[in-house]
Amino acid sequence: MSDDKLRPRVVWILANTTWSIYNFRRRLILALREAGYDVVICSPPDDYVGRIEALGVRHVPLHMRNSSIGPMRELVTLVRLIALIWRERPTALLSFTPKVNMYAGIAARLTGIPILMNISGLGRGFSSGPTLRRISEGLYRLAARRAHRMLFQNEDDRAYFIDKGITEAVRTERLPGSGVDLERFTPTPRPPASSLRFLMATRLLRDKGVVEFVSAASVLAPRYSLARFRLVGFLGIGDPNAVTANELSRWQAEGLIEYGGPTDRIEDELAQADCLVLPSYYREGVPRILLEAAASGLPIITTDFTGCRDAVEAGVTGLLCPPRDVAALTDAMARIIQMDGEERRAMGAAGRRKVEQEFDERIVIGRYLDLLSDIMTASASNRSPVPSPPERAGPLTANPSRAASSKDSRNHS
Repeated sequence: MSDDKLRPRVVWILANTTWSIYNFRRRLILALREAGYDVVICSPPDDYVGRIEALGVRHVPLHMRNSSIGPMRELVTLVRLIALIWRERPTALLSFTPKVNMYAGIAARLTGIPILMNISGLGRGFSSGPTLRRISEGLYRLAARRAHRMLFQNEDDRAYFIDKGITEAVRTERLPGSGVDLERFTPTPRPPASSLRFLMATRLLRDKGVVEFVSAASVLAPRYSLARFRLVGFLGIGDPNAVTANELSRWQAEGLIEYGGPTDRIEDELAQADCLVLPSYYREGVPRILLEAAASGLPIITTDFTGCRDAVEAGVTGLLCPPRDVAALTDAMARIIQMDGEERRAMGAAGRRKVEQEFDERIVIGRYLDLLSDIMTASASNRSPVPSPPERAGPLTANPSRAASSKDSRNHS
């Protein structure tokens, strides 16, 4: 038997925080281990390294600053990652988040390691002006050249990459977001109450629509005494686009919002909410929180914007409003308040049906397993893996036999 056939099947998962891998990719990790892969997590160290290692996988530090754009610092980060992957020689890479996608893709190209690249939105690099956009396009073009597959969460981003010549259509595929755990997120009976709670759960960044949410709350609170407005999520400390701690304190002091901080139990927050609001104009993939809210039987208000609109059937499972439009957002929230409980429940039930049909997490995990199987087969026969198309175009169908069966938890973004 050749040395290649004896070599362990090692899959690296790379992202910009260990927290996000633990909360968003935990079931994928368990599914990979169940399928016989050795899994290594490569990410900047944080408080979640111990939890990752408790899953039975190894953590390798990725020394990277998410908000840095200094050329020399970024070059050092890239060179270190290339050297690390060259030394370790994993069988395949799975990358997430924009900067990590770029650097891991370049490293994969130089080392000959197959990579599956998840494009979960384009991020600020494509919306911060022409210079940074051209740099981002150039880096992605280098990274995508040898990618086994680029997995997009919405059709807008996929079309953009193809139209700009960043990648070939044959190397692209659309997945239904990151999927949602339909066992963890389930509808909770909501008895009649004296208040109606709007929940916004996200990183507290301006382009996630936090200021617009608070502005709408300031208009609605005097009109509707039953309305409550709750924010949950990390303060984006160190991010120039983040809401400041002083702003947050002022909003709380003025009685506009409740702030619940970050949480690993977002399902508990959703169980206490009546409507999920995400007025984002960030270049999202498909925001996971929208899928989790719909799976929990909540009506949704979000923007008619890339990624966000994919999670909502307007007027059926939720309401859409233009980005950066406080008046339209206020009107949409007022419409939810004016609905009776049965109307809100019907909208939430329609959302649950939508995610059951289109966004089951097992669809996504099953497709990763299929693509990794292609890579491993090619590796065992000493040939380069050739991208193979999915079984059919359009939404994939869940294949529970190829997906994780473990019951575990994640978090929101």
